[in-house]
Formats: sequence, structure tokens, C-alpha cells
Amino acid sequence: MNIENNEIKLSKSCLPGELCVSILDGSDIIIGQSVYLTVTLVADQKVIEDIQSISIKSDPTIIEVKNYVKWTPIKDKTGGSAIFLLNINSDVLPEKPVNYSVHAISSSGSDMQEVTPLHITYTAKQFSFDKTILFDYDKNYMVTPTSDNSIDNPNSEYALVSSTITGSHGHPLKNVAVVISSSQPKKLNLVVFATDDKTPQPIEIQSYNEIDFITVYSDSEGKIRFRIYPIEHTQARLDLTTAILNVTGFTQAYTLYIVNSPHKIPFELGSPTIQEMGEGNIIKQDLTSSSKYFHVQIPSYQPAYATDGILFFIKSGVHNKTTLLEPIYKVNSVNELPNRVFKLSYNELPVNKRVEFYYLISSIEGEVRKSYPITVKYVGNDSSNGRVYDKVKVYTSHATPPIDVYSEENETFEWHGIILSMINQQRKAGQSAKGTAGLYVVITGTSEQSNENLPQLGSKGYLNVYVKTSNSRNTHNSYPFQLPPAADPGKQTGHCTVNIPYCDINRAGPSFSQGLGTLSFDYYIENSDGSKTYSKEWSTKINTVLPNQSHDDNDGCDPLSNN
Repeated sequence: MNIENNEIKLSKSCLPGELCVSILDGSDIIIGQSVYLTVTLVADQKVIEDIQSISIKSDPTIIEVKNYVKWTPIKDKTGGSAIFLLNINSDVLPEKPVNYSVHAISSSGSDMQEVTPLHITYTAKQFSFDKTILFDYDKNYMVTPTSDNSIDNPNSEYALVSSTITGSHGHPLKNVAVVISSSQPKKLNLVVFATDDKTPQPIEIQSYNEIDFITVYSDSEGKIRFRIYPIEHTQARLDLTTAILNVTGFTQAYTLYIVNSPHKIPFELGSPTIQEMGEGNIIKQDLTSSSKYFHVQIPSYQPAYATDGILFFIKSGVHNKTTLLEPIYKVNSVNELPNRVFKLSYNELPVNKRVEFYYLISSIEGEVRKSYPITVKYVGNDSSNGRVYDKVKVYTSHATPPIDVYSEENETFEWHGIILSMINQQRKAGQSAKGTAGLYVVITGTSEQSNENLPQLGSKGYLNVYVKTSNSRNTHNSYPFQLPPAADPGKQTGHCTVNIPYCDINRAGPSFSQGLGTLSFDYYIENSDGSKTYSKEWSTKINTVLPNQSHDDNDGCDPLSNN
């Protein structure tokens, strides 16, 4: 209902001939609270015409009642409503009943015989004055719809907002009235509010003294849920505030940005800068840092306000897909803006894809400005994100180069594990083991441009060898390689073989408490733009110590460094 214009919409839940109220019998009521109560009656035309007023009778020491909007029949005289303001005395004790009765009064001043008075009982509850009501939500950014987005269409887009109302002792409060307004006037009518039902019903915007608000009620479990539907071709920024009238002040609870498609917004602000961005606009995660974030700065702009929202986006793909990077920031301090750093997660960036990166500024009035973009490419890190290429093939020291890589003879697989006899066939007893091959690792390339599972022939890169045990060694070595420029005869693939030194993988002993260690291989290709593309990891268990080998027996190799 719109109080200011007295536009009446009758509740569909009211039974004909019976008075009904917007805050149901058996509800909780907050001590000290002020609530707007709508009284509705649907009845025969003659009954409606004979009603002079609606009256509420109560103990004035418990409830102060003010008639806010007088009894107003609808045009066809089949129903009508009145609105009251109930002020609950702040001296009411918790858990005490709060009673009143509702009466339809005839022109003679007595109760209408055709309408039975309605008796209502609430339970008084405590709610701390310094407690705030904040919202959970499924989205805080939406693109302005370009077609009908009515609540009757199940395919319409909406934001779902919710919260839980609890008393001073954490118990849920049922059917409590929560008032929701906007920090800026005349903003609520830029969207449509509705219940979160299978068949959603509109929540009417009320107005008093040029202040718009809606009232939502908690359910039996203290939960409130409602929807916000953007309106076709209507860009808006909605800064919602919440309050329990006369108990809490209004608290900023949620901001929803409804923005025209970013593709249609002209460039006018300076480009962002990214601290981690290097030559070629490459972003690489710093492995020496534990941070999961990259850091962005934006230049000063005019006019700028503390309430301005800053929304960062990336655009990628042939269809210009636009993605919002969370969180949305607010300027807060205009003077500090040039030096302020905004953190965004690396996980939001696609790996090894060039994207446009830019930001929008949304003023509290809903005006939106867009920055010039920068084109960036996130290449992940050396751990690595986005492993693309197939695993290596591994052959034991029983193999004799050149190895037939299209045969499984002497090939070992991840489920085999690696033991000493598989790596020591080239080892000469009593001689230095340096330079002796322990395993052979084969990297395969392709001549097919469409094959994304293998690197292109001629590519250069590094093979990584990881040995991890709990008590004997924990080493990482890398070996350069280059794939041949041409495919093997009769094939569309070519290969190169990297000899893994015996001394890299011997002395990898088990632990009584943690078992066998692991041996892993992966490789990366160095791309022309400085980025790296990684292979999937080949990994197996390893035990390559001699029987009863002492800790100071280096088995013909250099001593292991302390790890």
C-alpha cells in the first residue's frame, strides 16, 4: 500500500467477512518497536458502505495506537483498509503478552453486527538497540534487462536477499516487521520487490513524508527472504538500509548495482594499473609470496565521492563475455584514492588467455562511468595452474638409447613405482656414478596445429624432476630440452629424450612413519610472449637406497645437502 496516495491493495489471504491484520496473531513483537499495521476487510458491498471507521482497543500502558490512514473502501465497495501505527511501550517485560482488538465501527459509533471483532495477541521480545540487520544475497551486480523482466515470468532475473532475525538470546523471532529503505530518496521504485514464493507476490512500496520504504516480515524460523527484480531499460544503484522502527537506527545493509551492458558504456576514465604486471602485460603469480591476490590501482578522477562504487571486470572471448571480479569496492577516501591498492584474486583470471581488464565507477545516484581497458595475460605460476600437455613417458636404465618411444619395452608406469634395480643398470661398481643415467624421460611434440595436448615441434622448455621423501632427500632439478623441428618418420609426432642422472634419484629412502617418498616429472614450454605452458604431472613412489645403506654412503655421488 502507498500510504501517501492512499492506494489500497487488499490482501489475498483475508477471508470474506472477517477482519485481518498484516501482523498475524501469535507473532513476536519487539519491546519499544513502532510498526505499521494494515487492517483489511473484504465483505458485501452494503457492509463496507456502512462502516464508518476501524478502531483498535488496547491497554494504553502497553500499546499506543495512532490511526495513520483512515478507513478507505476500494472503488467497487467490496473491501477496504485502514493503517495504524502501533508503538510498543519500552517498559513491557520480555515474554509478556501484548493484546489488542480490532473493531469495525458503524455510523452509530457501535460495532458492526455483521463483523466480528478480531482479538490479537503478540509476545514481547527483546532486541538489542545496537544490533544490526545485515543481508545475505546471491548477487550484488546485475545487467540492466533489455526486455520484459516481470515477476510473472519464471525466466526473469532477480537478486535474492535474506537475513535471520534473532532476539537478545539468539532465538529466532517470528513475524517481526523489518523496515527497508534506501539511503537515497526515490530509488525503490527503480526496481520491483517481491516475495520469494513459487508464485511471487509484489511487495508494495510505502511512502511517508517523501520517504519510501517496504516492510518485510520474518517467518516462523526468523528468516526474511525477498526478491529484487530489475526493470527493463532501467539502470539503478540501490543502497538498502534496514531498521526495526524505534528500536534500531537505519543500517546500510546491501548495495545492488544494476548496470547497462558494459559494452554500451563509453570509455572516459584512465586505465587501471596492476602491480604484478610485467613486460607484454604478463601477470605472473609471485611464488615467493603467500598472497593469493594481485594488486590494482586506479588514477584520480573528477568528480569523485566517498560513496562511489568501484567494479572491476574482465572481457574475454569472441562473444565478449564480461565477468565481474569480486569484491566490489567503495572509494571511501577521495584524497587517498591515487595511493590506494585494491586486492583481487588470481583465481578470477583465466590462465594463458588474453583478456581486457577495466573498471566502472558507479555513483550513489546510479550514474556509471567506464575506464579505458588494458589487455593482460595471466600465466599462472610455477606450481602450476592450468596444466595442458600430456604427461611424459619414463623408461628404466634397462633401455639402450636410442629408445623406441613407440614401444612399451622398458617403459615404466606410475603404478609400478621406482626401485634401485630400475635405475642402476648403467652404474659401474667401484666407480663414480656421476654422469650415469638412471632413467630416461621422453617428451613428445606434434606437427598438428590443432593438437592442443602436445607442444609444437621445435618448442623449447625445461623438464622438472622432483624427489620428495620425509627423511633422506627433497630435491628439485630442471633440465633444458628442445623438441626436434620435424616429426619422426611416418608420424605426426616427434620426441626428445632427457637423461635423468642416477645421482638425482638414488638415496631416496622410505620413512618408518610416513612410508615411501615420491618421484615426479613435469615440463613447461616457454612461449614467445614469455609465458609458460605446463604438462600434466607424472608421479610415482620411490625407494632407491641400498640394503643397509648408511647415511654417509653417497653411492658414488656428491653428498646430499641438508634439506
